[in-house]
Amino acid sequence: AFLGLVEGGCQVPIGVHADLDGDQLHIQAVIASLDGSRIIRDTLDSLAADAVEGGRRLGTRMLGHGGREILAEIL
Repeated sequence: AFLGLVEGGCQVPIGVHADLDGDQLHIQAVIASLDGSRIIRDTLDSLAADAVEGGRRLGTRMLGHGGREILAEIL
């Protein structure tokens, strides 16, 4: 859900990692400029059952905190 929202592909410096611990999901994500001079990191904890919504919330939050501008320079 995160990569779909931010329109990430293999040419875009975006990373997402999720850990599952029982019914709890911990998502870590990063959006970076091509030269690495700007990096946005964020995390989100949610119930595993809410994983799709959690990914969307994290993506929306990161886009609003500078990710949109970084991606606009790349895409």
